[in-house]
Amino acid sequence: MKITSGIFEHMVMQRNADNVCEQKICGETRPDCEVAAILPGGGKQLIARSDDNGFFCGFLKGLKAGGPYRITLTDGVSDAVFTDLLVGDVWILAGQSNMQGVGKMSGALPPRKDVRAFYLDDRWDVARDPLHNMNKAKAEIHWTLNGGHHAFDNSPEIPLKGVGPGVAFGQAMAEKMSVPQGLIASAHGGTTLKLWNPELKDKGENSLYGAMYRRFILNGERIAGVLWYQGCTDTSKAETVEEYSKNTAELFSAMRRDFNDAELPIVLAQLGRTTCEYDFVLENHWSRIREEQRLLAERTAHCAVVPTIDLECDDSIHLSGRAQCILGRRMADAMAFLKEFSNERAPLKIGKIEYEHDPVLHEHRTVIHIENTVGDLHSSHALPLTFSLHKAGSNNELAPPRSAVNLTALK
Repeated sequence: MKITSGIFEHMVMQRNADNVCEQKICGETRPDCEVAAILPGGGKQLIARSDDNGFFCGFLKGLKAGGPYRITLTDGVSDAVFTDLLVGDVWILAGQSNMQGVGKMSGALPPRKDVRAFYLDDRWDVARDPLHNMNKAKAEIHWTLNGGHHAFDNSPEIPLKGVGPGVAFGQAMAEKMSVPQGLIASAHGGTTLKLWNPELKDKGENSLYGAMYRRFILNGERIAGVLWYQGCTDTSKAETVEEYSKNTAELFSAMRRDFNDAELPIVLAQLGRTTCEYDFVLENHWSRIREEQRLLAERTAHCAVVPTIDLECDDSIHLSGRAQCILGRRMADAMAFLKEFSNERAPLKIGKIEYEHDPVLHEHRTVIHIENTVGDLHSSHALPLTFSLHKAGSNNELAPPRSAVNLTALK
C-alpha cells in the first residue's frame, strides 16, 4: 500500500466546524480492497475501498482538535503507520520575499511543538525559521526562479537571514485558538503577480500557483485561510501597477475556487517602506499599490489588510527579523477578526480625512483619523516620508506640496 496524499508524520490536519478532523486521504493498493484506519484506543474506521486499478480516496474522521495521535492505515496485508499527528488549523503562506522571510535570524522566535510547518521539501516538522527552505524545494519552479539546481551550492550551512511572519503568526494563533497550527510554506522572493497567475495551474510544479495548489492537495484539500504578502516587484512598471488590483482580486477568487471555500479568509500585508534612492515615479508606484491593497481589502469580503510601513527594515525593502514577528502577530489579530474569534479588534482603517489651512502661517495640515487603533500611532521620523498627496480627479497624479505636510494619526 502506498499513501499519495492527505497524511504525513508530524502533520497538522485541518479541523472542521465540529472541531474534529475530516481528512481526505488517497493512495494505491490492490484492486477492490478495503482500506481502514486503526484509531487511538484500538477502534477501526473504514476509510475507502480501492477501485479496479487499486486507487482509493476516503476520509479519516472524528479526531478532536489537539493530539498528538498515532494512526495506522491497513489494507489487510500491509500497514502504514503515522505518528505525532495533530488536528487544528492550517494556513497557506504565499507571496514574495517578505513572506518567504529574509529578516535577520537574530530576530527568530524559539519554536513550540504545537506550531508545525510543511516545508518546501514536502516534510512536516516543528515550525522554525527559515520556513522556506529553498535549497531543498521539491517543486521545480523554485529552482527555475533561483537560477538552477546549483543556486545554493555556496550558501552558508547556517543562514544569517530567513525570518518571515509565519512562525509569529502561527504561535499567536495557537494562543488565540488554543489548538495546534500548521503553516504550508509556498512563497518565493522577487516574484510578480504574473508569475502567480492561476491560469498556470495546469503547469503543476512548473508554476508558482500550480506548486501551491499541489501542496494544498497533498495536505488533504482543507485549509483555514491564506496569508499573502506581495507587490514590491510590481512597482517597477506602470502597467503592472495599473493591473495590480484587478489581478490580485482575480488571484484571490481563484484561490477561493480551487481551495473549495467561497468565504476563505485572506489577510494581506500592505507594502512597507523603501529606503532606495528617491525616485519620483517609483514612489508614485509604491504609494499607488499600497492604496490599491487598502481598497482591495475594503472591497473584498472576508479579506483584511495590515500595515507594515512603520516597521523597521534590514535593507532597502525587507523587514527585519524583529519586525517580521510584529507583522506575524498583526496578521494573527486580523485573521482572528475575520474568523469571528472572541472580541478581536478590527484591523486599522482610515476614517475621516480633514484638510486645514492656517492663513497666517500659510501652513497646510492634513488630519487623517485612523480607526481601530490601540493607543496612539507614532512615526519614527519627523515626517512620514512615504506619505503622498494626489490631485483630485487626476489619474493618481502626485500633487507637489506647497509646504510641509504633517500626518496626524488619531485614536
